[in-house]
Amino acid sequence: MPTAELVRPFRVLPDWRLDDLMISFSVPGGGVGPHIDQYDVFIIQGMGSRRWRVGDKLPMRQFCPHPALLHVDPFPPIIDEDLEPGDILYIPPGFPHDGITHETALNYSVGFRGPNGRDLISSFADYALGKRSRRRALQRSRFNLPRTSGPG
Repeated sequence: MPTAELVRPFRVLPDWRLDDLMISFSVPGGGVGPHIDQYDVFIIQGMGSRRWRVGDKLPMRQFCPHPALLHVDPFPPIIDEDLEPGDILYIPPGFPHDGITHETALNYSVGFRGPNGRDLISSFADYALGKRSRRRALQRSRFNLPRTSGPG
């Protein structure tokens, strides 16, 4: 499946929020272990099936068995579901989660980062400038004003 098709349903969100698209191939019993992501994640089940457990957002001890991933201790699930092809699971930032593969599987993970102060100001500035530009265009059309003014 082309990447563009996977992210198309998420185009309602601003492009700057898209952080990553990860494709995971796993064999029965496979998984990365319980961990926490600091961004919004949508898990899309491709082929096969996988059991997903999501815990409550509570302070948890994190440890680093591998430099690329922080793990957390096992947790009691508030969500415990088997995903089948086409199913989607949303995991908010800070919620521990763990996926274990039942049968050979492909999962697509689409991650979205939250806004920081700079992103919010930039987004508001874009909105304000766009609104101002539309208002000027409306005024020009209402009064039949030329696009530019000044000595000519």
